[in-house]
Amino acid sequence: MSELLRNYVSGRWVAGQADGTALVDPVLGVELARVDASGLDLAAGLAYARQQGGPALRAMSYRERAAALAAAAKVLHSHRDEYF
Repeated sequence: MSELLRNYVSGRWVAGQADGTALVDPVLGVELARVDASGLDLAAGLAYARQQGGPALRAMSYRERAAALAAAAKVLHSHRDEYF
């Protein structure tokens, strides 16, 4: 069985409590990883996002938000070969 990916909820990384659902490579048909959100306190996660994330994003300028997105895109692009 492949790795169970963890979820970022309420400011920390946590794993679901079940075996999860397989994420399958659409070309090769092989299982890449598994995901699961069972047992996670999603209401607390939403409250955290509203209380912590929302104010932090609203405090950023449009330029700062664009820079954060560009930085995230740069990280994804630097690992592009691994994704394929």
